[in-house]
Amino acid sequence: MKATPTAAILLGIVVVLLTLLLAVVPCDAAAQQAKGDAAYLRVPVPEEGEERIPRLRARVRHTTVIVLPAGERILDFVAGDSEYWHLTGAANVAYLKPLAEDAATNVALVCESGRIYSFLVHEDGEKPPHLIVRVEAGAEGETPSGAPGFVARSEVSAYREMAAEAVEAARRAQEQA
Repeated sequence: MKATPTAAILLGIVVVLLTLLLAVVPCDAAAQQAKGDAAYLRVPVPEEGEERIPRLRARVRHTTVIVLPAGERILDFVAGDSEYWHLTGAANVAYLKPLAEDAATNVALVCESGRIYSFLVHEDGEKPPHLIVRVEAGAEGETPSGAPGFVARSEVSAYREMAAEAVEAARRAQEQA
């Protein structure tokens, strides 16, 4: 059966209407997040000099997702008690799972910017777990000047090669002058 131009136009209108409907009607996850459900937690970045470590609830057989600000890149994922906690991730997202009931530990996420994000976590089988934790970007948005910046170990050799090339180029330029 051949599609007529009228059928194609009607199909296009239906697609547009469905897209608009899906954009307007929140899905369950978005609705839970908007209501401030216990499964969703926003963590503001502490102000300069403020020592505040967020406390998170997790649950066995559930994954807690920790989302750092978009500009961050996690270089190292550290759980104080790696025997009872599984911690992995990529880019600016970490995945945390307790492997035993009533386990507690601390988590440190070391980022390329020099920032270290710390959390105190405990497994709680009674209260709802924090399934999504979003760390809000600080007011400054960038690494403070003078703060250390970290580089992934895999990138160090590339930086060494660039430095050696720069030294060689400077030596040649000096000889020609």
